[in-house]
Amino acid sequence: MTDNAAVADRKQESSKWIVLAAVMSGVIMGPIDASIVNVVLPSIAVHFAVDYALAQWIPTIYLLSVCSFILFYGRLGDIFGYKIIYLTGLTGFIIASVLCGIAQNIWMLIVFRALQGLMVAMQTALGLAIVTSTFPPHERGKAIGIYATSIAVGLMIGPVMGGVIAEYLGWRYIFFINLPVGIVALTLGLRVIPRGEKK
Repeated sequence: MTDNAAVADRKQESSKWIVLAAVMSGVIMGPIDASIVNVVLPSIAVHFAVDYALAQWIPTIYLLSVCSFILFYGRLGDIFGYKIIYLTGLTGFIIASVLCGIAQNIWMLIVFRALQGLMVAMQTALGLAIVTSTFPPHERGKAIGIYATSIAVGLMIGPVMGGVIAEYLGWRYIFFINLPVGIVALTLGLRVIPRGEKK
């Protein structure tokens, strides 16, 4: 093998792990937001002077939105390309997070959470597709395992982050925190995620 070929192989080897890191940095925000809100629901209910039962729609509508559109977005990814659908979802998630943070009543927050869930569904549907298309068959198991770990970590640290943020900053910042993290994930994704094939 020539030196140039060896360098090319090393670049390809490192680039696929960078793609995995880029996808994980965006996808992890979905499970974090699925669990982080539960900690601050009582504070939100008190702030908007509503029953706790109504406030429960904030996490419920999010999960319903995520689960209902994964297959649809997966098909869109096949048609238009994985990267564009994934990054559209990530961009929409950032915008929806800001809207959640500035919501003026409980109904606005519920609607914006539904929008946030729709955007997370795009990332969930296409994140794994990007990973599997980036790695060769003999490495996909390892890559998928790492990818799944990021989701589990997101679910685990969400309540901890929610408690700390609510204690020192207030419940609105559990949504605002997505802005800087999302921008970093979006910037990285734009640079390193491959376009993917259209079918």
